[in-house]
Amino acid sequence: MRIEIASFIDKVLKQSRTTDREGLCIIQGKLAWSLTIDLQLLNDDGNLIDAFFLAAVLAMKNTRLPEVTMKGDNIMVSNTRSNPVNVHHLPICTTFYFIPKIDGPIVDACAKEERLATARLSICMNVFDDVCGMQTLGQMDIEPM
Repeated sequence: MRIEIASFIDKVLKQSRTTDREGLCIIQGKLAWSLTIDLQLLNDDGNLIDAFFLAAVLAMKNTRLPEVTMKGDNIMVSNTRSNPVNVHHLPICTTFYFIPKIDGPIVDACAKEERLATARLSICMNVFDDVCGMQTLGQMDIEPM
């Protein structure tokens, strides 16, 4: 599940253009900052996808990169001045768990509810009502209305 969560977060953040990629450029076509987010799980009582997604987005929002200047061919990296990463929007992920014989989905499921669920739907949206990503797992019967 670790790889599944990591790839989902990576895909949504890259495809929705959460950050300004041009802002990570130091020398066009040659040198750029690379952002890596490592998340550590301390306790698991369910809803890991939403928790990890929120942690990753807030980590990006709070990241500051050292200021870089050029003097001739020399690159000078400042030890004292930094600039925040330009984050265009903050997508939020909401995961719905579907348990047989229970009407409607469960949001913010605990670990026990996750084990009982036969299907899961994660939807990521931003404040502009754009769907930034979606992921499903499992199967469920849908009754016609």
